[in-house]
Amino acid sequence: MYAFFTIQIIQMNIEESMRKQIAKELKINQAAQCPYVVVFYQSFYDNGFISIILEYMDGGSLADLLKKVKTIPEPYLAAIWMIRMLQVTHLQTLSLTLQIILAVWF
Repeated sequence: MYAFFTIQIIQMNIEESMRKQIAKELKINQAAQCPYVVVFYQSFYDNGFISIILEYMDGGSLADLLKKVKTIPEPYLAAIWMIRMLQVTHLQTLSLTLQIILAVWF
């Protein structure tokens, strides 16, 4: 089996609030590997940039899908919402507070 990775690079000359948000998300991703979320492998800081190594998803993001189709039929929205609830439930089992989960994902 082959594994494919993607690297997201974030330049850190951004607002302090955005820097804190990124740090919070990275901490949650490191602590909460979830079968309903893209696999987070590692992150590192180098020379003013944070590099995040993730599982490669060739289907793109939900935002990419919305650009193509403009609307999503209700059965698909229900499936997306169900996965989101499974993600939240998983994170709650790890004793992460709902406030942290909502601050990061919504």
